[in-house]
Amino acid sequence: EFRRVSSDLDGVTEIPIDRWDVEAYFDANQETPGTMYVRHGSFVKSADLFDASLFGLSGAEAKVMDPQQRQLMEVGFEALDAAGITKQAIRAHDDAWTVGNFVALQTNDFARAIVRSPRLMQSTYAVSGANPAIAAGRLPYALGLRGAAFTVDTACSTALVAGHAAWRAVQLRECEVALLEAVSLMLLPAVGMAFAVAGMTSVNGRDRKSTRLNSSHPRYL
Repeated sequence: EFRRVSSDLDGVTEIPIDRWDVEAYFDANQETPGTMYVRHGSFVKSADLFDASLFGLSGAEAKVMDPQQRQLMEVGFEALDAAGITKQAIRAHDDAWTVGNFVALQTNDFARAIVRSPRLMQSTYAVSGANPAIAAGRLPYALGLRGAAFTVDTACSTALVAGHAAWRAVQLRECEVALLEAVSLMLLPAVGMAFAVAGMTSVNGRDRKSTRLNSSHPRYL
């Protein structure tokens, strides 16, 4: 069943200070090294907040988990719960549901950030917390689900490829249920700066269809 969700909310904001200091990196001149000409984007608020106890995880492990892994677990749990695949239902089911978890994840800023912190690198959970491959197995392990679980990264088409894999798995009866999850959190300015140098990002944080005012700008996409 496909449902279209629409809202009048505008998710585009100025880069929040808890990601990085926009003033330290902003420069309207695209040619200035180490800067970006973009001040806006779409950001998930409080992306680091996580109910670790819900999944039987300790605070120490949750602290060294990529916020993307945290988001995947919570949103995936909500999706399964809405479909009636709850912890109680799973325990009561004679045979575990074959639920495939198909995760689209291409950014890995947390791994770069954690390397800069010797204290976090000493954690037992540092490797699993920053590994994209682990992301897909987190929720199935916590809920006791059986089925394929893997992470897809094909750059800009990541979510589409993961969605195709999920759809085909259901068609071929490789699993009864397919959970498709996609996440992308920019925690560091590096990717934004690289895109800005290449002129790949919109000056005002919006696509051409959304805004026509700056369509003549040489860097506008």
